[in-house]
Amino acid sequence: MRLIAGLAFCVAVLATAPANAGLLGMQPTGTIRDDRPDASYLSLATNYPSVGLIQNPLFLASGTLIGADWVLTAAHVIVGVPANQYSFTVGGATYFGAEVFVEPTWTGSLYAGNDVALIRLASSVTNVAPARYSGATSEVGRVGTYVGYGATGTGTTGATIPGGVQRAGQNVLDVTADFFNGPGTPANRTYSDRILMSDFDSPFDPSESSIGSPNPLDLEFNVASGDSGGGLFIDFGFGDLLAGVTSFLAFGDDTANADYGDFSGATRTSSHVAFIQNTTGIAPASVPEPSSTVLLLTIAVAGGAWRSRRRFVTATERSA
Repeated sequence: MRLIAGLAFCVAVLATAPANAGLLGMQPTGTIRDDRPDASYLSLATNYPSVGLIQNPLFLASGTLIGADWVLTAAHVIVGVPANQYSFTVGGATYFGAEVFVEPTWTGSLYAGNDVALIRLASSVTNVAPARYSGATSEVGRVGTYVGYGATGTGTTGATIPGGVQRAGQNVLDVTADFFNGPGTPANRTYSDRILMSDFDSPFDPSESSIGSPNPLDLEFNVASGDSGGGLFIDFGFGDLLAGVTSFLAFGDDTANADYGDFSGATRTSSHVAFIQNTTGIAPASVPEPSSTVLLLTIAVAGGAWRSRRRFVTATERSA
């Protein structure tokens, strides 16, 4: 896999909209394994009814209902149009925005890990249970389920089919993005530990794996254009919690198409509890401290990622 200096890849926004100023080739339902039926990914998505489709005059994206009238999404989905021009379709009905709230530290940089926003709906959703969001910080090493409405395709073809249909897929959350920082990382491309990262492992070619285990999960997945703002869920041992907001697709082969070897990046909800709770009044779900077994697993995953990082150093690097 060809890698980019510093972070070892470029990043792409996941909403199908004009790229934000200053982003490096950034573009983000997601791509799936070639050897698994799409029906399995569609079926998995039915377990996450709180994730809905966001539309505005410019593009489609995704978001998660976290309260009867609150939707959590990505900050780059909020593009300056009036709140009532954002629609949110969930549970078979469409609702419109009344107010939008962007994380105050958001500057337009996907690298900083502040890509979160909230939409207050003009009317309440009564037929869908809101997702509970997490404030736990023990995400690395766990299996995450990405849910969204983005484009799709396979790991071989990349995303070739337009979005608009809900899919879900899984990946191990290998590292936080600051793992990729190094001595040559430019100041304006320093990656934050507020971002969770996973790579799209190929069932056919272990060399496509850059971090963590090269073995793909049964429903291995990568986010794609239109998944922006969608939910990343983790089961910490007592049911799925919303632990991340899909932010970007990262790539190292000059093509932001979500094929094998590309990466998914999601902003951690645990890093933005104050913003979410102060804006909505909704507290995070209570998550017990991780057991010693989970801590050992996280250490083991970090060790595997470190071995992969050494491969990054020896790989051919390409400028952005």
